[in-house]
Amino acid sequence: MATDESKIGNGNGAKRAIETFRLITPVLVTVCIFIVSGISIQLAKLDNKVFVHLTNHEIHIPRGQVVGQAEFAMHCQFSEEAKLRFEQTVKDMSAEIREVLTEVREHNNQ
Repeated sequence: MATDESKIGNGNGAKRAIETFRLITPVLVTVCIFIVSGISIQLAKLDNKVFVHLTNHEIHIPRGQVVGQAEFAMHCQFSEEAKLRFEQTVKDMSAEIREVLTEVREHNNQ
């Protein structure tokens, strides 16, 4: 008695699955290629828009026209003074913490 290979329950399920995938795979590959090409086209358009925006000098005002050399020098001076004040404050706090720790050690040693 020969087995009928067209029926599903005769141990030929793996063959049927392979044949099904042989038919489905080219279709899926084609769909994926179209999807990826559409994404790459959209990325190219976005890249072009970003490039145009970054090179468009008409919408950006040059910094030299807004802030002069005197104002920039004054800003640098104030910034440097603020930094020095901050450093001095940190040094003062450090000295106070050392004093407190010294007092605590002396008190604990007694």
